[in-house]
Amino acid sequence: MQIKEYSAGWKVPERTERLLTVEEVADLLSVAPSFVYRHSCEMGAFKLGSHLRFRPGRLEEWLESTRLGGDPENECLRPPPMPPMRRRKRS
Repeated sequence: MQIKEYSAGWKVPERTERLLTVEEVADLLSVAPSFVYRHSCEMGAFKLGSHLRFRPGRLEEWLESTRLGGDPENECLRPPPMPPMRRRKRS
């Protein structure tokens, strides 16, 4: 059986790539499970009954799409610039 290694360092059997749980994804990304639930649509989650599952390959694609710097498509991830402050006139 061949092992597929993703750039993130994950190793998964290639022909039997299993789906990951919310807890496994949270552990891989070092985030809280609530973060995974909030971003599950962006991560390409599958809903199996009341459970969410994730493909490691799709998860890696999502992770790469969030990379900052050099990609003009990711400008939406940066906060917009603050408008200049107006001084109040004294009466």
